Amino acid sequence: MVGNVGSDTRFNYTAVGEAVNIAARLEGLPGIYDCRIVIGPETAARIGERFGLREIDAVTVKGKAEPVRIYEPATEAPPYFAPYAEALERYRERQFEAAAAIWEGLADGPSAVMAARARNYAKDPPPEDWGGVFVMTGK
Repeated sequence: MVGNVGSDTRFNYTAVGEAVNIAARLEGLPGIYDCRIVIGPETAARIGERFGLREIDAVTVKGKAEPVRIYEPATEAPPYFAPYAEALERYRERQFEAAAAIWEGLADGPSAVMAARARNYAKDPPPEDWGGVFVMTGK
């Protein structure tokens, strides 16, 4: 819902709802993944074929039980999007060394972040029920 919300004596123009809540949770993720922009699955579906999209990760945000897949858009898909996707598949299959090796060969922020996480998981594996999801803490 978008519009004036409040009472007759005091109101503000605002937006409320599920999409706004998810957007607020995703807002800080570019800083975590060292990229310029992160979008959620609904925005990714709406921009469709007009942009290249790279799925960066799946995250569980505050207030949600189900993970949200996050994407990085580009005007067209750079060549490193395909190997990144391969590394993400290995990562979710708990093949952390293989995933880290692929990501380390790519020269961008999300790859460096995920390579470090995969190396950490190779040394100290997540629980068996992990499911390949990053759990956000805080906002």
